[in-house]
Amino acid sequence: MTRPLSITICSGGMDSVTLAHLCHVTHDQHLLSFDYGQRHRKELEYAQRCADRLGARWTRIDLSHLRDYIGTSALTSDRSEEHTSELQSPCNLVCRLLLEKK
Repeated sequence: MTRPLSITICSGGMDSVTLAHLCHVTHDQHLLSFDYGQRHRKELEYAQRCADRLGARWTRIDLSHLRDYIGTSALTSDRSEEHTSELQSPCNLVCRLLLEKK
């Protein structure tokens, strides 16, 4: 019996990776990630690793050419500052370690 397909937007952050795993219980997955020119590429790597772990297709949609229209934020700025990823906070250490595990 074939399972229904779930298309999940996966940034690679905790929330979307958790959602992908929950959907995987009952659905085949196709994960979509958006590359908007963010400085920190870890989240896109985490999204791809999540897809690999689940045996899912993964598609990265390149939106970096729209950066001038989107504007800048702490995620896209070239300024040197602390990593803005939600996975960098100490309270998320366990999740980060699980996501980084190969």
